[in-house]
Amino acid sequence: MRVSMNAVGLILAVGSSYLTAGAANAALAKTGADAIAALKASGSYNSLQKSWRQAQYAMQQDRGEYLARNAAQKLDLRFRASDATLRLAGDTGRASVAFEFLGFGYGDRWAAPERARLVGSANRIEYRRGALTEWYVNDERGLEQGFRVATRPGTEAGPLLIALGVNGALPQKTTPSDVTLLDSSGRAVLRYGELRAWDSQQRPLPARMEVQDHEIRLLVDDSRAMYPITIDPTISAVILLASDGVSSDQLGTSLAVDGNTAVLGAPGQSIAKGGVQVFVRSGSTWTQQTTLTSSDGVPGDRFGSSVSVSGSTILVGAPGQAGQGAAYVFTQTGTSWSQQAKLTASDGNTGDAFGSSVSLSGGTGVVGAPGKAKREGAVYVFTFAAGVWNQQAEFMPNDAASGDAFGN
Repeated sequence: MRVSMNAVGLILAVGSSYLTAGAANAALAKTGADAIAALKASGSYNSLQKSWRQAQYAMQQDRGEYLARNAAQKLDLRFRASDATLRLAGDTGRASVAFEFLGFGYGDRWAAPERARLVGSANRIEYRRGALTEWYVNDERGLEQGFRVATRPGTEAGPLLIALGVNGALPQKTTPSDVTLLDSSGRAVLRYGELRAWDSQQRPLPARMEVQDHEIRLLVDDSRAMYPITIDPTISAVILLASDGVSSDQLGTSLAVDGNTAVLGAPGQSIAKGGVQVFVRSGSTWTQQTTLTSSDGVPGDRFGSSVSVSGSTILVGAPGQAGQGAAYVFTQTGTSWSQQAKLTASDGNTGDAFGSSVSLSGGTGVVGAPGKAKREGAVYVFTFAAGVWNQQAEFMPNDAASGDAFGN
């Protein structure tokens, strides 16, 4: 059914980044700027922002290894039991750089490393090897590496030594606490530095670096240290991106909040296939609950360009899906979310950008298609009944003109 703009009792914001369906529930579920204002008013904005930033740098487990991206440093990361590998994202001309833990001890007497057990959580991963734990924290500053040595590994004199093998780049010492890594053409690609060390009493320990061929050696004076001790360098790209650290994932492009649930879209994730992060609040603290993706997603869908949440239901727009666009409905059972339905326009055409905006209130969903009819635009209403979502109406303004992009 197609009706005129004057026949509907919905509030549709033309040219804005969101639509509101069901004004009676506007105080409960909010999107876009209204959601941000409500979060700030409730005092929970900073907690959600912190959890959101952590999600940008989170470790994702994949068949026994962990993958991550560093937005600010433009690094793709892979962690396996044998090594940690870094590659400058989008720069296929530069080889990967892998760091391999070789051993630790005093002088030439190294303790052979035990087989590592990988444990990942949020933006941190640990290589647990008995008395020594090697860890990495992925954040805006770079990939922070650290070592926690629980007990003194021997009685020999001299500084404690930790040896790392470097594959794919040549380390070159620049200062006592910094090393530059060069690729095969001699270009500086990574910086390994900001070396610090301290003991269990938080007392700083003298520390320096040495380079031998393809090895980096960390030397720490532990003669007066009380164990356990921590050794903490950071790996960063030589050329940084803008300080805002915006990821190609574009996490936060869209935002919706209802009660204790916040939904953030990342339409650039996985070569613009897209994804959505769901956060839940306990008290004033937000934590990431899950990641949503579409069942039939392909690169270019831009799933997550728009989001809305109402109670235990989430509506996500994917304006690039199949060239026409689509919207996806997810429902919650306990702490799990699953896809319930895929919504498309009954008269959809290539370029409609259906899903550029979405809004949800109870069992009513509204989806914008600003590209329809030479960018005059249209809005579709779907309702849920008897376990099925059906298109109920299509709206276009009476005075529509090319370029209005109604429903954007």
